[in-house]
Amino acid sequence: MELMKRIEQDTRKHIIMTLLDTQQSYVESLRTLMQLEASAGNALKLLEASSSLKIIKLEQKSQALEQELERARRRQKETEQQLAFEKTAKESFMELCQMSEKTIRSLQVDLELHS
Repeated sequence: MELMKRIEQDTRKHIIMTLLDTQQSYVESLRTLMQLEASAGNALKLLEASSSLKIIKLEQKSQALEQELERARRRQKETEQQLAFEKTAKESFMELCQMSEKTIRSLQVDLELHS
């Protein structure tokens, strides 16, 4: 009887120890999962921050390019206006030259007539 009681106690002790080990393993697994979750959360926050920073930098570059494009358009418009002015000035100069030539011819004819 004593042997049976001892075997029964040993069995109970073994079962209790196994349950305790299982419980400790379960707790360790939960801790690991919580750490992984925290790490994943931190990684996600870093990724979001990095993405936000990249978006901000791209927006800044986009604004800078838009400003440069606007400056280039203004320079082009100024150049076109300058070319139009030069064309008008050249045409006016050519008309003046033609008028001068006519006046010179007319004066030459008058001079020949009076000589």
